[in-house]
Formats: sequence, C-alpha cells, structure tokens
Amino acid sequence: MQILPGVDRKAPVNQPIVVVAEDGTLADVAVQGPKGLLKGSYNPERNTWTSKASTLDFNTKYTIEATATNGAGNPTTVERTIKTVNPQTLVGISSVSVADDVTVGVGMPIRVTFDAPVKNKKAVEEQLQVKTSTPVVGAWSWESDEVVVFRPKKYWPDNTEIEVVMPLKGVKTGPGAYGEANNEISYQTGDSMVSVYDANKHTLVVKKNGKVVKKFPATSGKP
Repeated sequence: MQILPGVDRKAPVNQPIVVVAEDGTLADVAVQGPKGLLKGSYNPERNTWTSKASTLDFNTKYTIEATATNGAGNPTTVERTIKTVNPQTLVGISSVSVADDVTVGVGMPIRVTFDAPVKNKKAVEEQLQVKTSTPVVGAWSWESDEVVVFRPKKYWPDNTEIEVVMPLKGVKTGPGAYGEANNEISYQTGDSMVSVYDANKHTLVVKKNGKVVKKFPATSGKP
C-alpha cells in the first residue's frame, strides 16, 4: 500500500491524505486525529481512499490504519503516523476591497490585503481565482508585499456575478510562513455607468450599459 503524503513530518495541510492499494482493494481506512476520525471517500474501484479537502490542521498528528486485500483475499494492514507542518508565521487576509452580497460599480478592482509580507508571490497568485457569470479578461498585480490587486482589462461587465476564491490555507508564502485559512466572497456589479470626456469636442458623454443616455457640453478650463 502507498500512503500520501510521503513524509512523516512537516506534512502539508493543503493536500489530502490518500491511501492506495496498488495490487488489491481497500477493506477499511481509518485516519484518527485529535478531533476524531477524518471523513473521506473511496473511488469506484475501491483501491483509493482520499480524505475530505481542507480537513487537516497545522502542527497535528494523524494516525492512519488501512487494511487491503489482494487477489487471493489475503489481508494486509498498515499503520502510519504523520505530523503536519508547524508554521513560524501564519499569514492571513486582513481585508478585501469588496464584501459578500454587495453591488459595486464596473470600475471596482479586487484588492486583497495580507496581515504580513508575502515573499512567495507566485505561489499565492496561482491559488487566487476570479469566477464570473460573464467571461472577463484580467490579471493580478502586486502593489506591495502585502497587497495584490485584480483588475479587468477594461471594465467589469454590467450586472455580472463575481466570486473570488482564495484557497490559501497551507500555501507557503515565505520562509516558515504559510497561509492561515481559505476564504471566498461573492458579489455582483450593477448597471454600467461610465462618463467619457472628450477634450477636443468639449463634451461629456454618459453611457449606461454601453448606450449613450446623456451628452453635456463640458470644458477642462483654460490651459
């Protein structure tokens, strides 16, 4: 049998415990932690068991006992104990520029602020997801070691549902530092209200959802 992760100490918390019976089927798998048995599930062939995602805690011991049977029906039992990583620093999210269940304008960026510097920016950025009901092209960029911002290439589409998924628990953000928790928020944009000033024509055009609704004479003042 194979048990993952393949280390007994400093095991990651953002990966499940997986038990594989390479030449047989699993009869029983029990993973005991301080809070009781971990939940998990077998694959249809019953040769792989996987713990439920995001159930491992930092600096915690888990005892795995698994029994498998080979083609002849002979059982084999394996027991193993692993201990998860013990971070020197836990890096959390102190604020996000938008909140759950609010309606924002189409120009609002997503600004995520961490409570400690992030050194491994690539690892963090790879985990951040922006899901939208209308396809959007955009990118994350770092304003500092603590602040990362997502902006669409143009404006957000009007009346669009947006979900920001931040599964950062256990992600190594720097030497001895790991993401503290998983977070997500959902919100939406309202109608698109965009004003465009033309300095050559001295006009201010107001557009709602891409259509011109008002046009005003305007000036930027004397040079």
